[in-house]
Amino acid sequence: MFGSDLNPNGSLLPEQQRKVDAYIAKFKASPAGRKAIAQYQRRAG
Repeated sequence: MFGSDLNPNGSLLPEQQRKVDAYIAKFKASPAGRKAIAQYQRRAG
């Protein structure tokens, strides 16, 4: 996904982190994301 575009220490660049954060927020807001999170919380609890 990110290939050789990582920081030398292997972490994401700030722009990449923003894209990942936006993707996660979009997932959490989707019906499938809410269902997955609820299922995870039931297992963890």
